Amino acid sequence: MTTQSEKTLTAVRQFAEKMHAGQTYGVRPYTAHLDDVDCLVVEASLHDYLIATYIWTLRAAAYLHDVAEDTAVTLADLRSFLYELLPPGSESFEPDLIVDTVRAVTDPPGANRSERKEVLIERMSREPYPVNKLALATKLCDRLANVRRCRADIARDVHHDCRDFNCSTCDNKQLTYGLLEMYRREQAEFSRLRTPGELEYLWGRLSEALS
Repeated sequence: MTTQSEKTLTAVRQFAEKMHAGQTYGVRPYTAHLDDVDCLVVEASLHDYLIATYIWTLRAAAYLHDVAEDTAVTLADLRSFLYELLPPGSESFEPDLIVDTVRAVTDPPGANRSERKEVLIERMSREPYPVNKLALATKLCDRLANVRRCRADIARDVHHDCRDFNCSTCDNKQLTYGLLEMYRREQAEFSRLRTPGELEYLWGRLSEALS
């Protein structure tokens, strides 16, 4: 039997799917990435009390974490959608926390990726509790999903090396290797947000995936 929380999450996913319509994640629909992030939230909730406590809020944030950055949706739009969707006094989902978490993980303006990420990390470090922890959990799941996808794509194409100038598979393999190296380079800076004893399951899985 489907619970009310599951029905609500389905509505959140449908909203994200509509907002990201036409966008892709590699060759897959963008919602495939959002599903990956949600799955990691669920996985991590089995090992982390904070994630388990805010499980539905974090699962909603997993689906919505890119809407303010990559679509026309504003944070005000998102808040209105959630207030309309969620009944007053909803215990499973906390709309203000969801919006604050999405805001906290949304890239700020910047001249390049390095500048944007530097400002983002500094901003996340100054967020109040529990937004700081929820944003970090969301970002860890996002980055882990990205790195795992890079590794899966590399493993799939590892024996393909036709060296054809026009081969899209060879081009994609080189791009994927480049993305993985980018995440490796960024890890030291990203680790500034790490607090010993907190979110250790996700930090451990991310370190393993990057090794």
